[in-house]
This record gives sequence, structure tokens and C-alpha cells, in this order.
Amino acid sequence: MTSPFAPPPDDPLFPPDPDEANPFDGWWLPPAPTNVYADFREFFTEALSVWFERGNPVPGGVQWCPRWWLHPEAAARVTALWLAWEACNRDGGTAPAAWWVNYADPIMRELFEPQAAFAGCSPARSHRPANLPLPEDTEE
Repeated sequence: MTSPFAPPPDDPLFPPDPDEANPFDGWWLPPAPTNVYADFREFFTEALSVWFERGNPVPGGVQWCPRWWLHPEAAARVTALWLAWEACNRDGGTAPAAWWVNYADPIMRELFEPQAAFAGCSPARSHRPANLPLPEDTEE
């Protein structure tokens, strides 16, 4: 985004200098929010795995795969939890409680389902996914 105070980019009197950033670009924008956790793996290790103390196998026979990030569904769901947590953490107030009710509980409930992403995996057998991707007919 260009500042209204900056010379137009095609002005021959002010050719752009590729080595110099425009000091007016973005000066009015608030700083980008910083996350508490660098990525979804750090969020899982430092927070989510600690908050969800279940043991393995989880009561009821549900397994948690020790290499959970190799399951696309689990990685996508944990990433969604991380991004939602970061947003709720910035919002403050009751947002952290809403994160548990609206995001963490339903998403983790899905991952703990016996026939969900970790079917076939166990601490003893490690990563052995039993599920296949949804079928897709690639012919048009």
C-alpha cells in the first residue's frame, strides 16, 4: 500500500530506488500481531498436549498417534486450534473460554473418535494409519 504522501511510482522526477524502502509505506498501520507460539507443532508441544491429559490409550480405547502430525486431518485440526487460540488469546475477555467450548472441545472430540484419524495407530505400533483419503473420481 502506498502512502498518499509518497511520489507516484511512475514519476520520472522520483525514480524508485530498489535499495531503499519507502518510509511512508505502512506507517499508519498497527503492528502485525505476534503469536505466542511459532507454529502448530510448538502449540501442541507446549500447550495442547499438556492441557489434554488423557494418557494413551485414552479411556474408551481411543488412541493418540505419537506421530500425529503425519495425519493430514490431525495436522489441519491442530493448526486450526492453534490459529483460533492465538486469535482468542489476543481478544482476551471471555474469548479464551469460548475457545474451549467452540473450538478445542469439538475438534479434540473428533480426533479422539475411535475410527477417526488415528485408527490403526497406537503407542506400541506407532504410526500405522488405517484410514484412506476420501475417494475422488479424477475423470471428467
